[in-house]
Amino acid sequence: RSHKLDNIIERFGFEVENRHRAYDDAEILYKFITHLQQEQTPDLDRHINKLIMTTP
Repeated sequence: RSHKLDNIIERFGFEVENRHRAYDDAEILYKFITHLQQEQTPDLDRHINKLIMTTP
């Protein structure tokens, strides 16, 4: 699966007003990480590292 921010927004149904604006993109990442924590995803570190490593 792709972990591009647009794909994460679509997959998890997150709402964003101003995509590609720093604050809004950071808010989406916060929502995604919070979602993973709530789901108690055992691979949380792997997901976060993959996001960090693929961000230009």
